Amino acid sequence: MAITDLLPRRRNQEQTAIQRCNQDPLATLQQEMNRLFDEVFTRPLDMLTFGGQETSFIPSLDVFESDSEVIVTAEVPGRDEKDIQVSVTRNMLTISGEKVTEREEKKGQYHRMERARGSLRREVLLPCDVASDKAEAVFSQGVLKVTLPKPPDLVRKTKRIAVKKA
Repeated sequence: MAITDLLPRRRNQEQTAIQRCNQDPLATLQQEMNRLFDEVFTRPLDMLTFGGQETSFIPSLDVFESDSEVIVTAEVPGRDEKDIQVSVTRNMLTISGEKVTEREEKKGQYHRMERARGSLRREVLLPCDVASDKAEAVFSQGVLKVTLPKPPDLVRKTKRIAVKKA
């Protein structure tokens, strides 16, 4: 046995070469297809497209609960505040909207007109009931922040409990 046989680098290279020679090409193709389908169907479907135009958009959400309120932030890039509707009913928050863009370009005998329509919708079950009449929504730089105060009867007050020696 030569000293070079003990080196892990050389041994790994020889093993992969042997594996490639002995593997069925159809099995390799099937493994690659399975990998592709796993990759496509397991990543989050943030944007569904049809013909290169946006048709539906599911915004990403973060939900944070404190003692007095629930804060929801949603990423809605490329939208204006007039394109977004926010509604809340008891413990269900709905963010929806639609955007229609039309673009027309005329140059000499060249005339191009494009229309694109995109909608967004996301419903989230809130961790508790909220006071919907005091809710606020602020939109800034593609991020929507919805602040939902809890009703006074749900606001928990922290009570310190003394620990006694037994």
